[in-house]
Amino acid sequence: MGFFTTKPVKAKETYNFLIVSALQEELNAFYKVNQSFRKRTKKDGNAYEVTYTSQGKKVKILTYTPNKMGMPFNAAALMNIISLHEPIYTIMIGTCACIAKEHKLGDVLIPDRVFSYESGKYEKGVFKPDYAAHSTGDELRKQAELLKSELTPAKLGYNVTTDEDFCSGGAVVDDLDISQEIIRRCGRKLSGLDMEAYSIACINTVLKGNKELLVVKGISDYAKDKAESEEGGNKELAKKNSADFAYVLIKHLQETIFGYDQDVTIN
Repeated sequence: MGFFTTKPVKAKETYNFLIVSALQEELNAFYKVNQSFRKRTKKDGNAYEVTYTSQGKKVKILTYTPNKMGMPFNAAALMNIISLHEPIYTIMIGTCACIAKEHKLGDVLIPDRVFSYESGKYEKGVFKPDYAAHSTGDELRKQAELLKSELTPAKLGYNVTTDEDFCSGGAVVDDLDISQEIIRRCGRKLSGLDMEAYSIACINTVLKGNKELLVVKGISDYAKDKAESEEGGNKELAKKNSADFAYVLIKHLQETIFGYDQDVTIN
């Protein structure tokens, strides 16, 4: 009589943090915030693990980019990575346009609600938007707000705003009339425009109570005069500041929420 043998199942690797971006150039900015991030270990789904050392422990961070703009592909790709690796906190970094001129190029925006300016219906040849909204992670946003209160703009080198809103869609907005209509319908707290944040907020709603997602983006231009503001060359600064605050936030979360007495050491 024969016996069946099975191979031992390898324990699934878990992560406290996932950094995600729409484009590789935005994720490259995160790799530059710490010299140790030059060493990257490939994981399932074309994600890469990087580590930093603190309190004598190595802390793991999963990183991923589909390297494509837009909400549908980013949403599908990100859900696949979350399903494979089950990170507790996911932070999207990158750049955005800004509607509110009181913010400076290079400042970091962390939205509460995110609207979609493409939600609605066509009726008799006229598009009637409904601007549906979802929220980003409450706990993550609270921790970002706490960290912001401790670190002044003088220390960071840029301002961080955590209590305003975003609007996303599949097309770049470079039209004054459209920008003004979005502002009118979404309200006074609207400050940022991009092409992916709405999908992050939707995933946060779907996974609520289990995982949390946050958007941390740097202002690269103004929606009302996009071409002129882009000429200032602030895209690199926006990517750098977005990545920097995401890293500072991760270090804060590791210290205050997870601590260093857990099994986060990598052999």
